[in-house]
Amino acid sequence: MVGVTLPVVIPTLENAALETFDELDLMLKKSMVAETLTTMIAQACFSAILLKDKWQEAHFWADKETGHLYMAPDEAPEGIDLIETDVPRFRTVEDWMLSLENAIGFSRSTCYMRHAEIVRQMELLNRPFQDAVKSVVLSPGHSRLIMDRVVDNNDMFVPQEVVKLLPPLMRDTALEEINEGGSEICRKYILEQLEADDIRLEEGAHPRTVIADLKRSMGNYAEYTISLSEKGNAFIIKQDKQGVVKKYYVMIECEDPRQRAPIEVIHWLADRMHVGY
Repeated sequence: MVGVTLPVVIPTLENAALETFDELDLMLKKSMVAETLTTMIAQACFSAILLKDKWQEAHFWADKETGHLYMAPDEAPEGIDLIETDVPRFRTVEDWMLSLENAIGFSRSTCYMRHAEIVRQMELLNRPFQDAVKSVVLSPGHSRLIMDRVVDNNDMFVPQEVVKLLPPLMRDTALEEINEGGSEICRKYILEQLEADDIRLEEGAHPRTVIADLKRSMGNYAEYTISLSEKGNAFIIKQDKQGVVKKYYVMIECEDPRQRAPIEVIHWLADRMHVGY
């Protein structure tokens, strides 16, 4: 991912006609790599600020001549002589996050979800910060799937789940090894799986493919489908776990129980959940 060079001119239909397919295709692939890189940089900055409490270092900047205050140097017009004051810019970490709300491309929920997963890998696996950032940005769902399965509610490793990361014939031996070596052996197997899958993702494998392979390896996962009930006011969730199918109903009710929920509300919700109806 290092050393990606992108064109200065964004292709248009006119100038793209002057390029060959291979040139445009290479430009497309480089752009996708660059997008991943910038996301990693953004997430690393966000998480580093939180982990190191760097937001506490932020202070207002003042125009040396007029005393006018600016939140940051980049908000002041060019040519103004600025000095940093001792007035804190943020009272709490919440204030800092609120200051990002208008930043282009910033999603608080996404950044914080990734951050929580990065911290979990660092704390439970002793994984270096940069490795955890790369893993989570490449596919947060992938690393979360592994961690959710191999760690219980008390943040303890579950050996019977950890060994499912290995081929079936290796699992009994691995369990014996874990019984002797404990958590360190669990960490070893989990990190080996994360690192192997990170390489696949970095080389272009789709996250859905990697996650599907992981689910097949670990087994015992139910397949879920959701559809709109023929009754029109409920969604049906079907759970297929090893060939045993169960149905669950999610009812849509009006605030007034005497009235039926409008069909447009049900269809709107179905559309938001990508449910066929």
